[in-house]
Amino acid sequence: MYKAALFPYDAHSLPLVRHFNDFQNEYELVKIYALPGSGLDGHDAAYVCNQPEVGRLIECPICLDSCEWDTLILMRQYVNSDDMAQRIVHEALLAGKRVLCLEGKEESVPKWLKEISSDCQELQIKTLRSFHSDGWDSTYIQDIDTPVILIGGFIGGSDTLEIVLSVSKALQQNGLDVITVTQEPVASLFDYISVQPPKMFSDNLPEYIRSIKAQFWKIEKEYMPDIIVVEAPDAMIQYSKLVPNGYGIYTYMLCSAIAPDHCICCVPHNMAIPELINEISNDFFTRYGVTIDIVHISNLIVDGAKTFETRNMCTFYDNFETAYDIASRIGEFQRDVLFVNAIRDCRSFSQMIMRIVEG
Repeated sequence: MYKAALFPYDAHSLPLVRHFNDFQNEYELVKIYALPGSGLDGHDAAYVCNQPEVGRLIECPICLDSCEWDTLILMRQYVNSDDMAQRIVHEALLAGKRVLCLEGKEESVPKWLKEISSDCQELQIKTLRSFHSDGWDSTYIQDIDTPVILIGGFIGGSDTLEIVLSVSKALQQNGLDVITVTQEPVASLFDYISVQPPKMFSDNLPEYIRSIKAQFWKIEKEYMPDIIVVEAPDAMIQYSKLVPNGYGIYTYMLCSAIAPDHCICCVPHNMAIPELINEISNDFFTRYGVTIDIVHISNLIVDGAKTFETRNMCTFYDNFETAYDIASRIGEFQRDVLFVNAIRDCRSFSQMIMRIVEG
């Protein structure tokens, strides 16, 4: 087993750190490095999201001469620039380290990285697995029979990858064969799958949707899973007219292609109002063909003043205990939709998952 260091660490990486040993056994995580100036040095990895500690400390700056690890796991897309990423790769290789780059789609890998990889076997590039639908005869493509759990949020990044990994883990621990679909590059470490229609279909929505359907059909035929866990490709609702937050268009096209059976939604704690959630759940049924089964109450909330000022979605991680207390209080009385804070009440969350899957 290789001893690995992760760089650069930020909020996107916390789910990877928390579940590092759940879905792979090739690497042991021994060091976590953040970018200079991040303010994370000496803090627990969960500090970046203001969440309960996970028992792993962040260090800064990166120490390429360390003898404690032999493999650098690089998340290039979170480095400040490609020039800096190239420098880190070259210096790590010169220091005798292996380098594993976690990337999203194959076409997103830069040319310079491919060139180094072709000349140096100590550099490996790991991308999300994909199934291209080019050239498939759509007359032979049918609806999939495999149950699908859709996981998304009211705002982007609201613990959705964390919930995707938690759900996949719970299902696997209960003996189910799970296929997980996400667009998050960090999930390439776990050999997860990306479903992304070719750019040629971007102006042809029916073909775009058929392409998604074709890829899921291929996934089902090749892997024959018991269940498919899918992360929504964008935020599931419009935030406001000034800041639409994506409108949920890509999620709509995804659901038009595969018709999910269940939905788990990540909701900021200041929007976790049962009456509001029930209304949105009914809207989801009209829009996506599925109601909300479980709500994960997140401590990631919208910074309304900054969002209004910049006309861009701005968020921050609020006090975790506030989110947990709200989840506990609502969970005692609400029955139509299950409310939980999945990060702390992971056992209850696992039981909820199996309850909705088993019907």
